[in-house]
Amino acid sequence: MKNYYLFIVALFVSAISFSQPLLVENFDYELSSGNLTNDSGDWVAHVAGSVAVGYSDDGLFMTDYPFDIGGSALITNVTPPTGDKESVNKTFSAVNSGTIYYSALVNLTSLGSGNSGFFLHFGDASGIRGRVFAIDNGAGKINFGITSLGTPDYINTPYDLDTTYLIVVSYNIESFVSNLYVFEAGDPKPIDVPLSPDATQASGNGTISVSAISIRQSDMGYAGTIDGLRVATEWENIMIDIALSDGTQVVQV
Repeated sequence: MKNYYLFIVALFVSAISFSQPLLVENFDYELSSGNLTNDSGDWVAHVAGSVAVGYSDDGLFMTDYPFDIGGSALITNVTPPTGDKESVNKTFSAVNSGTIYYSALVNLTSLGSGNSGFFLHFGDASGIRGRVFAIDNGAGKINFGITSLGTPDYINTPYDLDTTYLIVVSYNIESFVSNLYVFEAGDPKPIDVPLSPDATQASGNGTISVSAISIRQSDMGYAGTIDGLRVATEWENIMIDIALSDGTQVVQV
């Protein structure tokens, strides 16, 4: 019986492994710290600015998210004497229907205020959706939020600065609904989409295609590190650490 169980688990893992994400970005360029667009060659600026999105050869780490992340992207809210902040994007094969997901490890070191504080989103020529916000809750803690279009819906749970979280965003191209899920170290990483998102927001219209993931900087926003970006049309393909029903952890390859 034990051997039969292991065989079933092996088949299960193989089935998952055959399905691939649209984009995996671990910032593993093995270059010195500096400018992300210069160092990577994969990211391009869609908002020019003298304050570039940075690159570090140090990556983020989450104890129960076992993956070699590599380097990382650095974002800032420091206002220079002159010039604007750069925003960048990386493209993937366009998705024109259904639900698309992205995930990232995020560690924020300082926050701004107001509704301009979004730092990750989907987009293409028809617009941007699935925007993740981070603002001060008034007590020095983070409130993460999400919007498709308009005022964000924020999570009531306060999160800490200088702490790494796994965030997952879904955007449905037909219904224009954006959902946000935030996982801490030690939280189960479910193989199926959770029944309820931590925050959700819908709009009356939206983009009809998604073909890029973007990192945004803002004077009213945040500063910190982003790592381990993944984009996929299936939830399980953005979850590296997959929890089986009996609690056994299986690393997706």
